[in-house]
Amino acid sequence: MNPDQELKLEKKVLYVEDDTVNCLVMKGLLQRYSINVEIATTAHEAVLKAKRFLFPLILMDINLGEEETDGILLSRELRALPGYEACPIFAITAYPELHLTMGEERGIFQRYFYKPFNRDELAQAILGELSPS
Repeated sequence: MNPDQELKLEKKVLYVEDDTVNCLVMKGLLQRYSINVEIATTAHEAVLKAKRFLFPLILMDINLGEEETDGILLSRELRALPGYEACPIFAITAYPELHLTMGEERGIFQRYFYKPFNRDELAQAILGELSPS
């Protein structure tokens, strides 16, 4: 990050997902709950956006369709950025067995939501994270 650049705190979540339809569905769903969504369709785009804004929550697709990375590796990379060490990251995945097979990666994600997920449950979990303590 450029030292002259200020890191801005925004009240919106970062959704990392390579599928355009899933992006539109998530954005529409969360807008109904007055949750602003910033979309990143690649790992590179997610890192750039995370360096520019300090998101209070990240929604991470696990299978990003990229050979060089996936949502697990990208989450590790984002956690290394200033301000993201304790940022909640929710895994959004079509692989329900993921949390059972992650081993040392288990602590990366605070919640797992399996496609197709319960929309109200996801929105309430996000609202709970975004609410002031």
